[in-house]
Amino acid sequence: MILERDQWHLGYASLLRDCRGPSSSHDTSSPHIGRALLLVHPDSTDALATSRILSYMLRADGVPYQIRPCLGFERLKLILGSVGCLPKNDDANNDNGDNLIEDEYSNSTTTSDIKAVVLINMGANRNLSKLFLDHHHTTNNHTPAVRAYVFDNHRPYHLSNIHSGKNVVLFNDRPFEEEEIVSDGDNLSGDESSTSSEESDDDDDSSEE
Repeated sequence: MILERDQWHLGYASLLRDCRGPSSSHDTSSPHIGRALLLVHPDSTDALATSRILSYMLRADGVPYQIRPCLGFERLKLILGSVGCLPKNDDANNDNGDNLIEDEYSNSTTTSDIKAVVLINMGANRNLSKLFLDHHHTTNNHTPAVRAYVFDNHRPYHLSNIHSGKNVVLFNDRPFEEEEIVSDGDNLSGDESSTSSEESDDDDDSSEE
């Protein structure tokens, strides 16, 4: 879904609810505080300033968080795997040391306490809906187990993120033109396989990193 600037407070309230959700759907009196994971593509001062502001807000609201740099979509999947949000990718071809670094952060438990993933300066033009829908089931009240919150001024938006329902929230900071939204064909929910062209784009991006 997409939130305009006058709706941003609703997105932040949703993030707080995700992290403060009850430990059990049958026990609303015993909240279990989940963590927020802030992933920042640190190629601009705006991104660093945004992460600083958000970290202050989360700290003031008593929500634990972690901030990590993230330089691309493949790195994003690697980090999410290391903290238990996605299945770990033990690709033997990845010999650039990233796996060794992420092992230091790896969550040793079978479940992750991360309830919200905040992407800063990245992610809006990638199929995040598919990434999260492929690996997460919804809870009993049909809310996603992990939700992605995206602050990214890169255009065009991936259309599946806009039509994703509840698992991806885009914070839009300015009006956009029609050509700034890339179509995802008939698969607006992102719950089907990626097209060959999209997979080719992924390969191109990974080769550039």
